Amino acid sequence: MNEKAKSLGILLAFEVGALAFTTHVGGGFALGTQEVQYYVRFGRLAFFLPAIAMALLSTVFYFAWEFERV
Repeated sequence: MNEKAKSLGILLAFEVGALAFTTHVGGGFALGTQEVQYYVRFGRLAFFLPAIAMALLSTVFYFAWEFERV
């Protein structure tokens, strides 16, 4: 597999992970109350948790697709 195709697969997996994340938390965060409670509960860590969740979800999707492809 060439380098360009591999980087495209990782990018696609990240996009799907980001879409899944926004689908799950988008509506609740739009109200504002849930957002304030989230940041008060987790403090400074709250800025990194969504990125960690998206990275983990994207990695799982990427490896699942690679496993299916092989």
